[in-house]
Amino acid sequence: MAVQDVWLQLLIISVSFFMQNLLPIFYRTIQTVCENWNSNHCRHWNFAIDANRKSIARTHFFLQDFFTCNPALVSEPGPFKIAAGFVVGGMQMIEFNFYPLVEDGKQMDAAEKREWTNRLLVRSLPIFLSQLQLASTGEKLKKTWQIPTAHFKLDFLNFLRWSEFPFIATVNPPKDMPPIVDIVRLNRLVMAITLIVESCYYLSENSINCDVMHQLEIKLSDLDDASRKDLFFDCKPPWVA
Repeated sequence: MAVQDVWLQLLIISVSFFMQNLLPIFYRTIQTVCENWNSNHCRHWNFAIDANRKSIARTHFFLQDFFTCNPALVSEPGPFKIAAGFVVGGMQMIEFNFYPLVEDGKQMDAAEKREWTNRLLVRSLPIFLSQLQLASTGEKLKKTWQIPTAHFKLDFLNFLRWSEFPFIATVNPPKDMPPIVDIVRLNRLVMAITLIVESCYYLSENSINCDVMHQLEIKLSDLDDASRKDLFFDCKPPWVA
């Protein structure tokens, strides 16, 4: 066996082992988000949630393949790239279930589920990142990840809303069907979200107080329904008694 082939196999084993250790973190993160939502937020929005564990595992193993021998990304991704992959993969694969709290309550349509999935994934980021280690030192991140401003929060969620594209292939695709996974586009999306996630972390780390979430005057009447939900999904909305 050529030296290059041996090196390649060792690299695959290394990345696979690295991602394999993250599967419990994927489970814990989503479970924590669901439990926190059902305890603190479900009454504000009139629905409870849980998640399909198999879909969480599928997300993990997809990212394991994605980060293996990807020429656009480093062989040992750090926490911000892994978190970006978690968001990108989760947008497509993690299946949240939404349960109305009122009898005969309205069921969400597919578009609403996608929007809430994105919000819940953003809510999961501080939990997810708190369990990861820096690739270079093995140390955990020292700060809690947070979005620095209300406008940043709105723009980030809107970016995710407009970044969605299908990359899950059909079960039995026709022979002449082109591959549905656009790896170049996927790489660019992960790179972009990596920068967004990393910038949030370092903004919150600055000695200057960048958290103006509660200092901005935003008129609710100027926001559409999706933006109002984006802004207040993780706290008590001002219109709730």
